[in-house]
Amino acid sequence: MTSNIKSLLLLTTALVIAQNGFGAVVTWNLNNVTFNDGATATGSFNWDADSSTASNWNISVSAGTLSAFSYTTSDSQFWLLNMGNPLMAFDFQMNGSTRELRLTPISALTDAGGTVAINLNTAGGGSGSVECYNCAPYRPVVSGSFVSAAPTPSVPEPGSVGLIGLGLCGSFFVTRNLRSRRK
Repeated sequence: MTSNIKSLLLLTTALVIAQNGFGAVVTWNLNNVTFNDGATATGSFNWDADSSTASNWNISVSAGTLSAFSYTTSDSQFWLLNMGNPLMAFDFQMNGSTRELRLTPISALTDAGGTVAINLNTAGGGSGSVECYNCAPYRPVVSGSFVSAAPTPSVPEPGSVGLIGLGLCGSFFVTRNLRSRRK
């Protein structure tokens, strides 16, 4: 077998394996999130539990103790805070400011989706969920959850299908060539 064909087969195999190795990114929505001043938070963010990364967040909070604001990928940063194993808090912080929205699930958000309540324990240094501006004024979350549908299986992109087909064709020709040499 020539080195070109071996290289092609190896590359095709690597691309097929890489395509199937990526984890699911799940969109989590805020459900009935309310602060102690009557204000609410709505929106969503994408979460990849395998890599512990958030993306495409767009969360709006209504006015109350604090003014209305929208935390988006263009005007805020995301931080993952360790609040005690295995609790992790999702912290959205306004760029160039100390205004932040911290939302802590009571259990880990996974790539399987579902419903996970928001940790409401903010008393006595608890790991709960709050919005604050330099932590004064401060408004704790008094209700809410994260909700997501189970991810749908991904459909291979046309390029991936083409590479798989190319690899299969290459395997066919190599096998045929080896059989013809044995005769």
